[in-house]
Amino acid sequence: MRNLYKEELKTICHKHIILAKTQNNLTQAQMAEYFVMDIRSYADIDSGRSSCGLLTFVLYLIYFCPDLDNFIDEIRDSFEKLKTDVA
Repeated sequence: MRNLYKEELKTICHKHIILAKTQNNLTQAQMAEYFVMDIRSYADIDSGRSSCGLLTFVLYLIYFCPDLDNFIDEIRDSFEKLKTDVA
């Protein structure tokens, strides 16, 4: 079950990070700079190959998340749906 949550969080974060990059008209290099990581690591997040870590998640919340309550609600709703689908 834990892996399902991790995969769902990866999907949600990927969607929001890509949206932030697009809305702010930023390059991968600029996003990597915001997230204090090398471009290759950011490219893995950008492509969906890897999930963001805790630091990247927090930096996203600080610099890019337009509505924290809605973002958390989306994660909660998604996790609740997973719990229901598995039961």
